[in-house]
Amino acid sequence: MNEKIATTLETVSAQLVEEGERLTRSTTSIVRAIDTVVAKLTALQTPDQIVEVKFAPVIQGLTGAINSFSKSAEIQAHSIEANLRQTQLIGDAVNILMQEIRAAEAAHASGRPWDLGNHAR
Repeated sequence: MNEKIATTLETVSAQLVEEGERLTRSTTSIVRAIDTVVAKLTALQTPDQIVEVKFAPVIQGLTGAINSFSKSAEIQAHSIEANLRQTQLIGDAVNILMQEIRAAEAAHASGRPWDLGNHAR
C-alpha cells in the first residue's frame, strides 16, 4: 500500500510540475503580449493628441505673447490717461493765460494798464 501511495504521489507530483511549467510558459506569454499591447498603445496616438502635442508649444508661446501684450496695453492705457489729464491741465492753463493776455491787451487799449487780469477772473 505504501508503494501504491508513493507511486500515486510521484504521478501527481509529476503532473503538478508539468502543469506548473505550462502555467509559467502561459504567464510569460501573456506578460509578453501585454507588454507588446502597452508599447503599441503608448506609440499610438489619436490625431487630436498628435495635434495637441505638436501645437502645445505654439499655444504656450501665443499665450505668453498675448499676456505680455495685455500687460503692455494696460500700461499704455494708463500712460495715455495720464497724458490726457496732463494735456487737459495744460489746455486749462493756456486758456487762463489767453484770457489774461486779452484782458491785458484790452486794458492797455483802453488806457488803464493797472487793471491787468481782473476781467479774466
